[in-house]
Amino acid sequence: MSVLDDLLDAIYAAPNLTRGLCVGQHDLFDAVDDPAAVERALGLCAECKVLTECAAWADSQPRRSLYGVIAGHIYREPRPGVRGRPRKQKETA
Repeated sequence: MSVLDDLLDAIYAAPNLTRGLCVGQHDLFDAVDDPAAVERALGLCAECKVLTECAAWADSQPRRSLYGVIAGHIYREPRPGVRGRPRKQKETA
């Protein structure tokens, strides 16, 4: 399979979310550092007719690729160089 085939498969597998309440409001749904915007976006997600399809799509994506309010969840950018759990501190006697 070529890269183009992989891309076309991904496009055709994507759900139709054009009826989502988030359509055209990316500024609101990407403002994860603005508590008022996050609350408004979460409220719209709760009322959205395509929430189930959106959640299924989000679950199918690599977690590190998600950002903003998606399907009623808040995803923040991963911090560069930070992976997994913090290292344990060695105890000194």
